[in-house]
Order: sequence, then structure tokens, then C-alpha cells
Amino acid sequence: QLMLTYITILDIGRKRGIYSDKYIHDAISELSTLEKKNSSLFLNKENVQQFASRHYGHESVFFIGRGLDYAIAQEASLKLKEISYIHSESYAAGELKHGPIALLENGITVISILTVPDLVKKSISNIQEVITRGAKTLVVTNQEIDKNMFDLVIDIPETNEFVSPILSV
Repeated sequence: QLMLTYITILDIGRKRGIYSDKYIHDAISELSTLEKKNSSLFLNKENVQQFASRHYGHESVFFIGRGLDYAIAQEASLKLKEISYIHSESYAAGELKHGPIALLENGITVISILTVPDLVKKSISNIQEVITRGAKTLVVTNQEIDKNMFDLVIDIPETNEFVSPILSV
């Protein structure tokens, strides 16, 4: 569905003169690499299973993100609820201070989506706040970050910002 939406946007953008032929060609080329990039995500399978086995008993999971990553966090939270019947909420990372941080306690799992380059520093600052409160952290990212700060980091392949959600979801 995301790919179809992206292709539709490219077509509309071409017809309106917003996107050049080169931009569209590059975007379609990027889409053609997704199958290979998506397959590489399964290399993290064992680490994810270990993380899940340590934290599956938690009653609540929080997803956070900024910008486009917040939309991905919302979708991920919804899917977790639908599949597992575990309480899950998503929050804009910048809004944590305005109430949701009070819900975080020792052992809660916080999953952070971190793919927007301009928002990396701010997002990491928010993740550090949840760590201070005792949360266990899983970070999904395509950015260069200090992985030792978090309980688990899932690296996703680099791609353009519009295709990135397909991999991070």
C-alpha cells in the first residue's frame, strides 16, 4: 500500500511538473531495491527474538518518533495491539514531557523510530529521558548513532525519506 501510494504521488507530481524525470527515475530505482533491502532486515531476527523473550511479559509498550517517524510509531503501536492484545500507545517524542513520561516506569518497553536525519539529536535526547526512568529501549534506525546507549538497535538500510517507512514498519 505504501509503495502504491508513493508511485501515485510520483505520477501526480510528474503530471503537475513538480518532479523531474530524473527524480522519478531515481525514486523508481530506489523502489526496485526494496526487496533486497527488506530481506536484509531478517539478519536481526535472533537479536529481536532475544529482546522479545526478555520483555514479552510487559503490560505496556510505548512507541515514539518525531516527524514522519511519529506516523510510523502510530502504525506500529496499532499493529502490536491488533496482534498481541498488549496495551500499546504511540507518542510524538517531543511531547513526552507533557504527560506521557509520567506513565513510564521501570521495565516498560519503549520502541523508538529514528530515521529523520534532522531530528536525530532531539530524538536521542527523548530516548535518554525514558532510559532515565528505567525503560527498556529498542531503536529502529538508519542513522549513525551510539548503539551502546540502547538495549537493542535494529539497523535498517539507508534509503530516501519517502521509502524509509516501508523498511522501518
